Amino acid sequence: MCSRGVDVSELPELHRPCAKRCTSINDGGGGGGRLGRIGTIGCGVLEGEGRGRCSSPRPKGDGGGTIAAVLTIRRYRPPDRQAVWDLHNLALNAVGAHAGNGPWDDDLHRIPEVYLEAGGEFLVGLEGGRIVAMGALLRQEGTTCAVTRMRVHPDAQRRGHGRRILRRLEARAVRLGYERLVLETTERQVAAISLYRSEGYAETGRGVVHGFHCILYAKSLPGRA
Repeated sequence: MCSRGVDVSELPELHRPCAKRCTSINDGGGGGGRLGRIGTIGCGVLEGEGRGRCSSPRPKGDGGGTIAAVLTIRRYRPPDRQAVWDLHNLALNAVGAHAGNGPWDDDLHRIPEVYLEAGGEFLVGLEGGRIVAMGALLRQEGTTCAVTRMRVHPDAQRRGHGRRILRRLEARAVRLGYERLVLETTERQVAAISLYRSEGYAETGRGVVHGFHCILYAKSLPGRA
């Protein structure tokens, strides 16, 4: 059974924004143990913020150069609704992975109910007060949780924001008592695939959702192999 009511501001330093590494992600991939349920094509208020500045060199293959980016990560708030909806659509359109809006997007109109009040999480990342990244945890069966709704604004990519959101979600999942994470992304989202593999996610299957070929991944959380 998952515990609740943990303040994300208590997250260990390892999971705060920088971690000495910045990589790119053309994020539009969501996640779900049940392919296409929510994502790719398909209590009290918690408040945790983290700021980080990274000026370390990019890893090889990331174009070289130096990045300096500050991202504030916090829990979703009701006034974020339109910005989250706009980012969702913009990010998917940018990578050609948008199947159009439909019932599979209903969760984004009911974030408190679907995520925050149901043993999950929904985080947004801000630059200069503007939401440029987001990601969520959606409770599945038992001690499994899905990483979903991972998005990064096209203008804010190549700054490591996708990795920061992902690591924060993983830390939150551990504190909620989950033992395994699952997610999915489309085959065309090469940068997202690279991110998930580099963070220890293993491919578990493939399928087709709304005409898009998708890859399923899973990862056991630290100390729970």
